[in-house]
Amino acid sequence: MLKGTTAKIGQAGEGGLTDISGTPGNGTANTLLAKFAIAAAASAVTITCSQCAATTLIWCQVITNDGTLKSVSVVPGAGSYVVTGNAAATGNTTVIAMLVN
Repeated sequence: MLKGTTAKIGQAGEGGLTDISGTPGNGTANTLLAKFAIAAAASAVTITCSQCAATTLIWCQVITNDGTLKSVSVVPGAGSYVVTGNAAATGNTTVIAMLVN
């Protein structure tokens, strides 16, 4: 754990996982852990998140074996973050994100 931080990962009601991957594309996940999907033929997704600030550290991992979209980068902002893939997704591609403030 990072010095001076408090982990609230996976605790129901305190930032547990929000899974919105069933509806690919932009969405809202107001928790520190989120599972979402980049839609087929798209290369980016914006996740609205009340827990996110421009200084939030975010780690993302692609968890679907897509033919073209293999990795993502993420840019945090005030109230949302944008996840961009290395290429357009062949099919709906699931990503998981962890936020640390």
